[in-house]
Amino acid sequence: MIDGYELTRIKIRQDVAVKGPATFISGNNRTEQATGIYLIGAGDCIRLECGLSALELFASGAIRLAGETFNIAARGDGVITTQGKLGLNPSSPGEPATPPGKDYKKELTTLVSQLFPEKDKSS
Repeated sequence: MIDGYELTRIKIRQDVAVKGPATFISGNNRTEQATGIYLIGAGDCIRLECGLSALELFASGAIRLAGETFNIAARGDGVITTQGKLGLNPSSPGEPATPPGKDYKKELTTLVSQLFPEKDKSS
């Protein structure tokens, strides 16, 4: 464990390969930026989740979005194209993505606290 700050600078290129699962947990914010293309790819599903909202992109081409409210805005023209039916408020809606829930931030904070327990101040 590094008890402080770490900076890594790589001038040419960085590749990281992990054969099994990989997890990154931050106890605060995380920022990733690219001056060019930022690509996120997965063989089966990409899922973005935050509290009561979730977005899932599946390899099959299905896209599921769930949330309490939504707002789609455009300064210019907008287009929705489908080669099938477009259902607005159908009696049998499809299965939405399942959001993690309103306590998600608290659950993540607890996980970070377990990974970095406070030192016993009495000793």
